[in-house]
Amino acid sequence: MREPSALWILPVVAFALGGCGDDDAGTVAPPRETLVVQEARAAMAEASPAPADSCARDLAERTPAPVRATLGELGYDAVFSDACLAQEAERQGDASVCEGLSVSTLRERCVSRVAIASGSPSQCPEARTMSGHDPLCVALAGRDRRLCGVLSVGVDRAVCEAALGREAACNRMHDADRDACVTRSSELASHVHGEVRTTPALETSLTMTAEGRTRAPSSADRGVRIAARGCTRRLLLGDAAHLTAPFGLASIAFELVLTREGPSEIGLSSLPSDAASTLAVSLDGARTLRANGGSVSLTRLETELGGRVEGTFRATFAGEPSVIDGSFTTFVRDLDPLPSACE
Repeated sequence: MREPSALWILPVVAFALGGCGDDDAGTVAPPRETLVVQEARAAMAEASPAPADSCARDLAERTPAPVRATLGELGYDAVFSDACLAQEAERQGDASVCEGLSVSTLRERCVSRVAIASGSPSQCPEARTMSGHDPLCVALAGRDRRLCGVLSVGVDRAVCEAALGREAACNRMHDADRDACVTRSSELASHVHGEVRTTPALETSLTMTAEGRTRAPSSADRGVRIAARGCTRRLLLGDAAHLTAPFGLASIAFELVLTREGPSEIGLSSLPSDAASTLAVSLDGARTLRANGGSVSLTRLETELGGRVEGTFRATFAGEPSVIDGSFTTFVRDLDPLPSACE
């Protein structure tokens, strides 16, 4: 079956991902809802009894005949089953139930909604534009508005902030984007239960000095990921595979093996391996330099979402420049839990 496009599937997503039950208990007040989302949620609430086949049948009966006919012509007769299955996955808090959905886009959205509703950032799907978990899902599942800063300024960040209680966030959008922002943030807000952290944005800074010139790359602005590989944690800042860029922008990336909690001194190696810590830098956006020695000093490391990460580094290179010094302040944007066997 050819998967439907995102444009016409929007009302379907509203059905598939609309919450039901007691959504008022312990939730952040959502922004105003559009009529589409209100009707979709009402229909799902009325058509929610298990088992899934009964739910799907009831939902189909409550859908206008012309809409059912159009869905049939598009080859998506499974929409009602998908809607009820996604709701059941969220009710159970079990993302594996999402695997039964017939459309890949909805499977991914279903996994996100389960993670958000259950407050489990580590269960969020993989991000499309960076390593680790989807940052919008992580911010919502972590109930932490500060983490919305990981997202690029625009609709996604506004959706994130609005879904976490800052209702006016969508107002700064242009008319066409504003309606989409309100609709999407309203639907997402219905899955956010409990208190939301709304303290000011997390502080970031990064400077590096080479050959007497100081540069300020933006690598720290999007935080660091603390990834788990077996029973070892690695701290990742930036992306070593995409350091070169137009306009001569400086950038840096490092991957550090964490052998202990808290502050530590970590030596750098030129040979990537599971046991090595590496650092790469581009000073002009045209070529990448890889350190063959030196160290990174982590003066502060809080291994929790939003936790502060501070340090300095001194990296040596085979050519020119031979030494690059720097310092950074950033935060943890993504955190992989260690396997239970590691405890």
